[in-house]
Amino acid sequence: MKNILIPFILLTISVNFSFGQSDSIFIVKNPIVYHFYQGSRILKLKEVKNIMKSNEKAYRQIKYARLIRRISYLTGASGGFLFGYQLGGALTGKEPNLKFAGVGIGLAILSISLEKKFFKKVRKAINTFNSGLSPT
Repeated sequence: MKNILIPFILLTISVNFSFGQSDSIFIVKNPIVYHFYQGSRILKLKEVKNIMKSNEKAYRQIKYARLIRRISYLTGASGGFLFGYQLGGALTGKEPNLKFAGVGIGLAILSISLEKKFFKKVRKAINTFNSGLSPT
């Protein structure tokens, strides 16, 4: 058992060192959120955008992705408000306006699809950025 465990540990350590010194950016998907990494450092989306300024095409793509995310947040918030307001009214005994509730649900669904589009665009921008890096 020790004969197998020691080479495995050494291999894992060497792989970590070889990948940890790269300037490339990669995404790790957790169940709820995505994390951006450069080496072992966690990046925020704004930091990713600033790093990508050196690659014009990737920079344009990440800016477009951030615009899509802002629109997604706006539609999600307004949809949640419209539906929640009608639901709150129904819980207090008022007659809910089902048209507004339907529009709210529609906006929330649109927000989810925009968020998926955002992550596709971010992945594309990161791939563009990483392909433009010179190999070391």
